[in-house]
Amino acid sequence: MLTAASPAANADPVNGITRILVSHSEKCLSIPGGSHTVGVQATQFDCEPNTAAKRFDVQVQNLDAWDNPVFSIKSVASGLCLDVANTRLGEPVIQDQCSPYSTWSWDKAGRLVWDPNRQLCLAVPHAYKSNNVGLILWTCNNGREQEWSEY
Repeated sequence: MLTAASPAANADPVNGITRILVSHSEKCLSIPGGSHTVGVQATQFDCEPNTAAKRFDVQVQNLDAWDNPVFSIKSVASGLCLDVANTRLGEPVIQDQCSPYSTWSWDKAGRLVWDPNRQLCLAVPHAYKSNNVGLILWTCNNGREQEWSEY
């Protein structure tokens, strides 16, 4: 079993380069092939080897209304930020040009929340465990397919 610590569990969440692990599959957030293309969907993939496609520059911006840290999550490979093109359920989570709106809250349950008011979270659809599964925006729940941590 891999060991990871959720930034939400730490008094001082990490700022800097990290990999981000999803609990249910023990795979890492990844940008396929380290693509530099806007709109490429983020996936889960084996954490090893540790490549730039699986490393992200996580920077705390502020705190949300529930005192959860709000982060920008920028791909080391592409320099693009984790974002969404559309806020409907099941929509792909993509990489896009960074903007003040390219932020995620990391809540105390370890979920990466796109919109705290609507409770929309980064999720692995159907809790699939295989590589290259495209990540989506989904209603926040207590499933491990929505539980993320630094790795």
